[in-house]
Amino acid sequence: SATGGNTFSNIPLPAVQLGGSVASTGSHSFTFTGNTVSNTIANRAGSVNVQARNSQTIVSTISGNTHTNAGGGVINIGADEASLHRATVDANTLTAPVSNAILGANDDANRLRLLVNNNNISNAAADGIEVANFGGVGVSELDSVITNNIVSGHSLNGAVAFLGGIVAFNFEDNGCQAITGNNVSGN
Repeated sequence: SATGGNTFSNIPLPAVQLGGSVASTGSHSFTFTGNTVSNTIANRAGSVNVQARNSQTIVSTISGNTHTNAGGGVINIGADEASLHRATVDANTLTAPVSNAILGANDDANRLRLLVNNNNISNAAADGIEVANFGGVGVSELDSVITNNIVSGHSLNGAVAFLGGIVAFNFEDNGCQAITGNNVSGN
């Protein structure tokens, strides 16, 4: 966990990454709260990436952070194989992300439960918030609640622009998305 007062600057890959391999098991918790992530050098990521794999169970909280010019999908939440990931992304400020600001994605017989609440996203090169259920081997489940977020400016770079301010889709299997109380403007 990284809580309070950490600064990550010009990191070429993810600033913080938690994940596993196809053999990962066990229960884990992860908290990333009150940190600053910024880039002043082009082509840097500095993202936060939390991925449950195999039969892992992860409970993650990413809240109260400030991200400026971070890339690679600034906050990435995922679940693969037969894992369970319960994630909360709350009260973060994401300014000028060079790709998606917040991305939740899953596939292959897993469960992703995601709350995206009260984040302030401005001038995203791609989507402000994107959640996607890709399906795959077995039955995957994606449940998300996306509420009270502000997305002002999205899809600003034609090379990485994808769909829009807030995007939720299921390619297959089971999904339930509740999207309410958000304020999305400009592109």
